[in-house]
Amino acid sequence: MSEHINWFTLLLNKWFGGAALALLSMLHITPNDPALPISKLCGHGYRGLLHRRAVFSFGSNRESPRDKPGATQQIMELLITNPMRVGIRDILEDSVEHEPAQYVNLVGSVAIFVLMSNLISISPAFDRRPAILPCRWPARSSLSFPTIIGG
Repeated sequence: MSEHINWFTLLLNKWFGGAALALLSMLHITPNDPALPISKLCGHGYRGLLHRRAVFSFGSNRESPRDKPGATQQIMELLITNPMRVGIRDILEDSVEHEPAQYVNLVGSVAIFVLMSNLISISPAFDRRPAILPCRWPARSSLSFPTIIGG
């Protein structure tokens, strides 16, 4: 049974197949199919890379973000530091004695994960109710014991 190769992988092989084959032969690697040295998996990876690049660069202008900050940048700056001193960097400066700046990435990642999880849990589409065990506790409780056991 032959593997179905999508159009993007065929296009990559047409444009860059010769260079890929030359590189593989320099590294003493023989591809499974010399006519298609770029595999389907690599084609999917490159396509995903191009999609992410297109999505994240959509709507960006050539000016520096510092010159004209957008709404997303302003929200992220408020999460890091704000006038009320409840931002991530502000709390770390008050709590950590030695070099609090090195922990901003870690604590910020966890804080954004928790924030997004809490915002997602508001939606009824992500509500997890027990399917087997009857529950006399509030049905909207996402951390109830029967929900964890019965789900």
